[in-house]
Amino acid sequence: MEDSLIGKTFYQTMLQPENTHPIKQLGELFLAEQMKEIPDASYIRYAQGELYYHHHDYEAAIYKWENVHNELEPWAKKNMADAYTKMELLSTAEEIYKSIVTDSPKLKMEILLCLYSLYLQQENFSEAEQIVKEMVEENPDYSNVTDLARNHYEQQNNWFGAINLAIQEGTRTESIQWFEVLDEYVQKGHTVDFDPKTFIPSLSILYKLNFSLFEQLLSHLWKSYERTPHFFQWLKEAIPFILNLDRKEKRNWQRLPSILQETYEQLISGMYFYSTVSEIVPDFLRLWITLASEKEAVLPSAAIFAWYEKLGEQIPKKELEKAEKNMFDTPPNKDVFENVVNLTEEVEAWAEKNKLEIHQMYTLCLKEIVDLDQHFVGIMSAYDSDQTLFIHSILNEYMFYEPPTSITTIFRPEASLTIEEITENETRKMTDFEQFQISLSKKRLPENSMIRLSFPNKWLKENRLTLIDLPGFTDKQLTLEKMSDFIKAIDSLMYYCDNDGLDEKDLSLLKDIQRTYPNLPILYVIKGQNGKKGREDSSIAVKKYLADNGIQATVFPFTESGKGRRDLGKTLNRLMEEQKVKTDRPLKYVYFSKKLMDHLFTQREKMENELLDEVHQKEDLASRLTGAIHQLKDLEEETITKITLFYERVKEEMEKETVKTLPRMLKEKANTITNTTDFHHIVEKVNEEMNMTIHKYITDDFRPNFLQRIQEWLVVVEEELKNRKTFFDEMNDGFSTLVGERNVDLPCDFHLIDDWRRDVNRLSGRFQLEKKSILSKRNLYQMFLVHTGKMFDVLKKDKSSLTKRFQQFVKEKDYTTVAQAVIDQFFSPFTIFEAGIEQDVNAFFQPAFERFIAFEREVKEEIAERRRELEKWKEKPEFFRDPLKFFEIRRLQFEFLLKATDTYEPITNRV
Repeated sequence: MEDSLIGKTFYQTMLQPENTHPIKQLGELFLAEQMKEIPDASYIRYAQGELYYHHHDYEAAIYKWENVHNELEPWAKKNMADAYTKMELLSTAEEIYKSIVTDSPKLKMEILLCLYSLYLQQENFSEAEQIVKEMVEENPDYSNVTDLARNHYEQQNNWFGAINLAIQEGTRTESIQWFEVLDEYVQKGHTVDFDPKTFIPSLSILYKLNFSLFEQLLSHLWKSYERTPHFFQWLKEAIPFILNLDRKEKRNWQRLPSILQETYEQLISGMYFYSTVSEIVPDFLRLWITLASEKEAVLPSAAIFAWYEKLGEQIPKKELEKAEKNMFDTPPNKDVFENVVNLTEEVEAWAEKNKLEIHQMYTLCLKEIVDLDQHFVGIMSAYDSDQTLFIHSILNEYMFYEPPTSITTIFRPEASLTIEEITENETRKMTDFEQFQISLSKKRLPENSMIRLSFPNKWLKENRLTLIDLPGFTDKQLTLEKMSDFIKAIDSLMYYCDNDGLDEKDLSLLKDIQRTYPNLPILYVIKGQNGKKGREDSSIAVKKYLADNGIQATVFPFTESGKGRRDLGKTLNRLMEEQKVKTDRPLKYVYFSKKLMDHLFTQREKMENELLDEVHQKEDLASRLTGAIHQLKDLEEETITKITLFYERVKEEMEKETVKTLPRMLKEKANTITNTTDFHHIVEKVNEEMNMTIHKYITDDFRPNFLQRIQEWLVVVEEELKNRKTFFDEMNDGFSTLVGERNVDLPCDFHLIDDWRRDVNRLSGRFQLEKKSILSKRNLYQMFLVHTGKMFDVLKKDKSSLTKRFQQFVKEKDYTTVAQAVIDQFFSPFTIFEAGIEQDVNAFFQPAFERFIAFEREVKEEIAERRRELEKWKEKPEFFRDPLKFFEIRRLQFEFLLKATDTYEPITNRV
């Protein structure tokens, strides 16, 4: 019945099979019911409401459903809300939906579905999501509810809800479909923010249902967590989970073993801290070797051996035994040697990036070992002079005037001459042999250094030989220990003896070499005797003597001739063919790779001390720069004061001279007044003459004198600025010495001298004297009135008295203000020039200031950077240590892979 209520087809249960319209039939039923004594028309009204609803008469339908008062009342209210929804009266519909109280599970779900649809119409997505959650919690098996929920979450990009739904339904229903949905979400990257433990229960169920999909989902989850903050949490959850899976049935793992290999390569790449990686490595390696196929198991096996060297008993003996079996049953990858070489190059690049000193001699040995076409032959003798002569004879060249017996020398065939002096920290190249000889005679190379001679030599080239001349053995034990690295590098050893028989020194040295390096082929070269039989007898006797003393060696009688050299080359090549060069070389490379890394391990403390010293040096430099800037400022102010004072002194002296000279010259104009003077225009006449006198004085006397003194001032200025430039140069040299090659470079612009000279000439040359009314008629008449008390016309009759009066007036007048006015007018254009003196001197000093300030800023930035580096070293020493630890683990892996085909004591025997 509830299905008909859901579909609003309940009315069909009340109709008769006739052609009468349903509405008419229900109307007749309703009328008949009303005729009853106790009518109950609720069912009929409910059915009528359905029919009105289907015919879109929603108001009539609502009216009918409002009058339903039996067990169908909750359904009638739900239908009323549906009708209001159709009429887009959504608030009313929502209110009615929420008011319905029912025990019917289906009605509850239908109400929730309607509310969900209503909220979507209102774009009220938060309420819609709450309805989705209620539906899934209430009855997830209800028709299409979980599919609706999934679609809703996906459309709203609510991946948290979608993923939890997939996990929940997959776990509840054990339906493959939901696990496929979850896998799709994982592949799209929607799960990366989830706690990894969230997926373990689902994976556990899926493992039992479908192994192929389980491994696929597991692999996709694994890859999705890579390079995320949750990666190690994922590993901590996933690894024990997989290890504890029921393995009663054998599984064919297709994806995970390769992912484990990729993950392991990431773990030891240096991306993560060693402490974090080492925490999960034992279980990780156990899982890897468990899941790997027989063919692939050699890699995790080598990793187990390598980590055992670091973690010891944290690697169970059972895993070691399994790893050992895999190592010896499966041949190593042919690319192992290439991988070791790549690793070493990676180490060197890392060291260079971190400004670490790379051991140059180890680097050279590594480069030489890679060349499988060359046979590296060590040459040794108990006596230095014999050894040097022997080398000369087999090379057929005399390389040294004074052989450097305390250092190792390498002779290598090349197309042109190159000489390298190699110490622990540097390699110095030369291409001129005479220069090398001179250098060798003037200095003593450190004992642990070496010389590498690459030069054209027919015998070396034809026999593909590189000779290593090992120093003399005055103290055999000390020398053997010191030369151990070079002996490790050689493929075979030529021991030369110039005596007829072995003495105790030869025998003792050979025994020590044989005991220390039992696998090293030895060619014992003796001085050949005349005659073939004599040489054979001598060889047999020496070989027997060596064998009797426990020394295994090939004996070769050498004669200094072309044939002797050819025979020696052939013998050495046979030794090379007989031994396992292609097997030994990679192991030698691994050995020197370890030496290189060990040397880098010692660099941390050295680096920290060097950084601290650099900080102290730069702080001292910064302090000196600050002092220099202050000193420069004081010097600038002193220069400005000195130059300005000198200029002011010139002006003052010129002013004094003018105030003294010009009034005197103007008073002398009284002598030009005579009895014949026209007294009606005397003022104009005297003023004219005085102005001419002033102009002549300025032009002929004042200006040339001023220019001469300014020239003297400019000479002083130039000398002063040159002194400052000298001071700048001294500061420059001082700081350049402090900082090495860097040059502070303090430029100076002396153009200001020429600019000032040009300005003074231009300003003084433009001077135009304004005519001045030095004498005033008004003042003149007042003077006569004061002195005579009579009218001026009376005096006109007595010209002699008038002349004297005028002369007396001109002589007694004070012309100081006139002279000062002339000076002020002359110097008026110089106001801007004078104001610019300080600015021009500032400009002279400015480049130096800028360079020093920029240099100081640069040094302080370097100090801050170095201090940050120091803090990093102190706070996180693992930033330096961990990469080297991972390099060493990788090196150990390759070493064990290479040794897998060799005979050596199994590691499990030492556990």
